[in-house]
Amino acid sequence: MWVAEISRLGRDNIAGELWTKLLWNCALNAISALGRVKYGQIAASSDARQVVQSLVEEVFAVAAAAGIHLASVEDPSAAFAGACKIATQMSGALSSTAQDMLRGKRTEIDSLNGYISRRGAELGAPTPVNHALYTMIKFAEGRA
Repeated sequence: MWVAEISRLGRDNIAGELWTKLLWNCALNAISALGRVKYGQIAASSDARQVVQSLVEEVFAVAAAAGIHLASVEDPSAAFAGACKIATQMSGALSSTAQDMLRGKRTEIDSLNGYISRRGAELGAPTPVNHALYTMIKFAEGRA
C-alpha cells in the first residue's frame, strides 16, 4: 500500500506526504474505533474535536523532532482544520481501525498511534494522548 502511495505521489517530500497521511489516521482512526462512531460523529462532537486537536499537536511535535516537514499542512492549526475537513467530508465512514475491531481482526494501531508513541519516546516528544489511545486499542484487541 505505501509503495503504491509513494509512486502515485511522485513528489519531492515523500516523507512529508506519508507523515501527513499518518497524521490524518492518528487523528481519527482510534477515536472512531473506540467510540464505534463514524467520522461525522467525531466532527460533530466538541469533546472529540479536543482529542483530535491533542493528537494532531502530538504528531506535529514528533514530526518536528524527527526533522520531518509535513506536506500540505503548515502548522498544527491547519492540520487540525484538515482533520476536521476529512471527518466532515467522509462523515458516513467508519475508520479502518474500527472496521477491523468490529470484525475481530488485528488493527494497524501499532503503525499509527503506537508508532507516534514509540517515536515520540525516542525523540523526547511527549505523546500522552496517542499513547493512551494506542493502549486502549491494544486492550480492546486483547493484545495489551
